[in-house]
Amino acid sequence: MEKFNLKFINLVNKVFSPTCLIISILLLVYTFYKSKIYWDSNLDEYYNVYYFFSLILFFFSIISFFISKKIKNYLLLFFIITIIFIYILESLVSYKIYKINNSIKFKNKYESYLEMKKVYSNIVIDMDPKIFLDSNSKFLPLSGISNILTIDCPGQTIWKSDRYGFNNDDKVWDEKTVDFLIIGDSIAQGECVSRSENISSIIQNISKKNVINLGYDGNGPLLEFATLKEYLNPNVKNILWLYNEKNDLDDLKYEIKNKTLINYLKNPFFSQNLKNNQNNVNKLVYSKFEKHLITNLEETKKRDTNYQIDLIKFLKIYSIRYSLNLFYKKINEKIPTEFIDILHQANEYAIRNNSNFYFVYLPEKERYTGLLYASKLNKMKLAIENLNIPFIDLDKLLFNKKKINLFPEELPGNYTAEVYKQISKTIYNFVID
Repeated sequence: MEKFNLKFINLVNKVFSPTCLIISILLLVYTFYKSKIYWDSNLDEYYNVYYFFSLILFFFSIISFFISKKIKNYLLLFFIITIIFIYILESLVSYKIYKINNSIKFKNKYESYLEMKKVYSNIVIDMDPKIFLDSNSKFLPLSGISNILTIDCPGQTIWKSDRYGFNNDDKVWDEKTVDFLIIGDSIAQGECVSRSENISSIIQNISKKNVINLGYDGNGPLLEFATLKEYLNPNVKNILWLYNEKNDLDDLKYEIKNKTLINYLKNPFFSQNLKNNQNNVNKLVYSKFEKHLITNLEETKKRDTNYQIDLIKFLKIYSIRYSLNLFYKKINEKIPTEFIDILHQANEYAIRNNSNFYFVYLPEKERYTGLLYASKLNKMKLAIENLNIPFIDLDKLLFNKKKINLFPEELPGNYTAEVYKQISKTIYNFVID
């Protein structure tokens, strides 16, 4: 037994350094491929840490050729213990993420569809415009199907879309003047609350004025800018641009890669004339809905409600990397030049339309749990004010640590109906003052 152990140790010592060297080189090559080729240098900042780690491993492997066998044994023991600890931690983190993503109120949208289809014959699930970004199609829908019951939150809310596929009562488009037009993502759309509880309806009730909601789930800054250019009416007095601190800049990284969408930023005269092409929007969105329906219903049948580990993600310690990257990104996030350009052009577009333009900063829950720093908001505020755009700071005007209970655990990324009410009142008071 001792001879076997001795042979094994000698073998490990012999392959330890070459193995480390090979792994470091493979990691460098893979990192280069992902950052420079796959993502076309758009996520270089994200991959810097992997370059750093692979270079450290590379230099360590070179040095390890010259250290003693005894030290190598200690290092090997240290690596084994570290790896065991990492995978135990990965199991715990991935299970926590699973519990959040599979809460009762966030069951599969397609299960809700099957239930509601028994009651309503003319009903669909909202198809976010972002799902069309990967196709690079020359025609890019920026809304949903018109005049149809739409599910936006599993088991909770449905609304009838307007003539252009947005979450409005259709008659808002017939009004002579529009006092408020709202641009944004799921928070603007009012996901997981009834129409009467979303921001546009509350402001409409407070002001007794006409309000149009152009928000759509999953939208980032470039999709929002494109939507503004396509659907802005000349009679709009105030434009409210709702900025979601949680994911808007992340969304932008993907949006700028779409060849059709980027035209809205590069060409001031570019338009798809979507108002007059709603039939094409309906056909394309419904086709996407049917494909997603078939795929997701098959997955629903196969789905096991018990917790299961994705082996590939587990081996790549996906959950730990995701959590660490999220934390690092949130405290070091830079404002892309494309974002500043979008806001500059949006403001200029509003000015030419004789509309007042307001930037509304919507804070996320993590800001109040100690994971984010104020510098992120301050950088954004300075950038927006340099564009001479009024900045509605909801962190300062409304949110504080006492309001943390108004962020529901079962609705990650969204607010409660009570918070929507307070947000709406705060925005309205800022504008009229």
